[in-house]
Amino acid sequence: MSSNQPWRYDRINDAVAAEIRAERAALRITTRELAFATGLELVTMMRYLNGQRQINVERLYRFADALGTTPSVLYDRAKARLDAEALTSEPRSA
Repeated sequence: MSSNQPWRYDRINDAVAAEIRAERAALRITTRELAFATGLELVTMMRYLNGQRQINVERLYRFADALGTTPSVLYDRAKARLDAEALTSEPRSA
């Protein structure tokens, strides 16, 4: 892993899940409705949204479709979230 990355690759799943949660909330749809739209059981949907399951490419496309967006939008927002977190957590020089 390159040390010049402002965020860690192992955190991208959590960040994507956070973006899916944010988009769902912005659209004012319930978790149950999102689960139905993606063909998932509610408990499985909760595991994805809580970062307990890895979101693979196919699943990312299904989430994006159900939310009326694209996988690249969700991913780009997730990466921006991680970049912002990295900037705020970097030690400041005196």
